[in-house]
Amino acid sequence: MRLKGIPAAPGISIGRAYLMSEESFCVIKRNIGAGQVKKEVARFRKALAQVELEFKKQRDKVTQEMGKTYGRLFSAYGLILKDPLFYKDTIKVISEDKVNVEFALQTVIDQIAKTFSMLEDEYMRERSRDVQDVGNRVLSVLLGQGKTSILDIENRVILVANALHPSDADEMK
Repeated sequence: MRLKGIPAAPGISIGRAYLMSEESFCVIKRNIGAGQVKKEVARFRKALAQVELEFKKQRDKVTQEMGKTYGRLFSAYGLILKDPLFYKDTIKVISEDKVNVEFALQTVIDQIAKTFSMLEDEYMRERSRDVQDVGNRVLSVLLGQGKTSILDIENRVILVANALHPSDADEMK
C-alpha cells in the first residue's frame, strides 16, 4: 500500500503502519431535573480541573524537553478550558436545557467548531481542531475513558493520522 501525506520527518519510511483514529464518543442526551443541575455543573468543573492539571504537566514536560515556545501550546489549551464560549456556554446549556454535562459539552464543542470552521482565515479555521481536542479530553474524563495514547504502541511503527494535536505530538519520540 502506498500512502501520501504531510511527513513529520524527512526521508522515506518503510514499515508497519499504525492508523491512529480520531477520538469519538457516543454521547447520549439525558434529561435531568432541576435538582440535578448543580451536580452536573460540579462534574463539569471537576473534569475541567483534572484536564487543566494534565495540560500543566504536559506543558512543563514539553517546556523542559523542547523549550518555552512549544510549552505555550499547552498554556493555550488551558485558556480554551476557561474561555466563556467553552466554559459558560456549557453551564448555560446544562442549566437552561436541563441536560447531562456530556451532552451539553458536546453541543457546545460542535457549535464552536462549526463557527471556527466557517471562518475565512485558515489559522482561525484550524483552531476548531484545538477546541475539539480540548473538548474530547474533557469528555474522556467525564465518560471515564482514557485517552488513546501513542505511548501504548509497543512496536516501532509509521504513525498515520488525519491530524496530530499538540497533546498527541508531546508523546512521540
